[in-house]
Amino acid sequence: MAENNNIAQAPQVIDAEEVNHNDAPEESIAAIYDWMVAEAATTKKRKREEKQEKKAKKRAERKRMKELMKDVKEYRKSKKRKTSSNVIVDEAGEEDEEERAYYSYEITDSEECSVIKVKIIHLWKTPTKNMNGSSKGENINMLLIDEKGHKIHACANHYVLDLIRPMLKKNNCIIISNFNLYTKLEGVRLTNHLGKIYFTKNTSISVVKDFVCVHDGFEFIKYRDIINNNTDNNVAFDIIGLISSKPKLKAIDIRKKTTIISEFKLQNLSGDEVNVTLWEDNAHKLDSYVSHKDIQNEPIVLIIQLAKINTWGNEQEVSTLPFCTKVIINENIPAITAFKQRRI
Repeated sequence: MAENNNIAQAPQVIDAEEVNHNDAPEESIAAIYDWMVAEAATTKKRKREEKQEKKAKKRAERKRMKELMKDVKEYRKSKKRKTSSNVIVDEAGEEDEEERAYYSYEITDSEECSVIKVKIIHLWKTPTKNMNGSSKGENINMLLIDEKGHKIHACANHYVLDLIRPMLKKNNCIIISNFNLYTKLEGVRLTNHLGKIYFTKNTSISVVKDFVCVHDGFEFIKYRDIINNNTDNNVAFDIIGLISSKPKLKAIDIRKKTTIISEFKLQNLSGDEVNVTLWEDNAHKLDSYVSHKDIQNEPIVLIIQLAKINTWGNEQEVSTLPFCTKVIINENIPAITAFKQRRI
């Protein structure tokens, strides 16, 4: 029994190395935890600063546009005050103030919407329905460009199309007067202009030939802006590139409806790549082209006109807008020809 008591009362000796061995992981875990907390704080701060920088850029752009519009209004008011050579005589012998065609960026509100001279560079139809779901007809939407290369979105609703429909054709150069400008746009704008033209029953349109514009109407986005998440997702854009991965056509279910999409990568001349998803008609169009036996080994250069950005988590992809997005595949136009020549 004495021996047992001695054994029980003997102090427990712990090796120093064992203590250090057990304490080391705790210190290491604490250091890692502190590093993770500091890293998370740094990342959060960086994202907050990037967000603030984007907001500052948007505020600066809005301020610049307001100042530009203010300058335009002042200029036009000063033009109206002049009485020197701004008066012409019509066929009835009455004097009238000469009215010139304005550029699209000069149009700032409905009161100032008098006359513009533009070219139709893109045209598409959108359906319109009654409250019960029955069709009311089709509206014609247009992408217009003026002689300085500025673009604006215009729409002719179904009830004003009877007389003007023959003049609304792609590549027609037209003079438009007596229209409305709507500036409270929602969703993705199709141009940098803050407004959208609506034709009325009083709108007058005439086709002209004296239109000079060297711009093709494309405004290609930089791939690095997409990759670095430095895009304005409220404005549509154009993109050009080489299809660098085989397009995959597949069906997905959205809101209990089966939808066809085509997914692939698009590459610029520097080797940067972005993910692209085409929907419905545009997906079928690309699939029909790449399935053709005569172009199996041919490089495919693609332009997507009026595209938008979709964000999935931290990744961004180029996608299409309903009705208006146009896909141009290997066509013999200057933009695609120049892209192919620069690849050589």
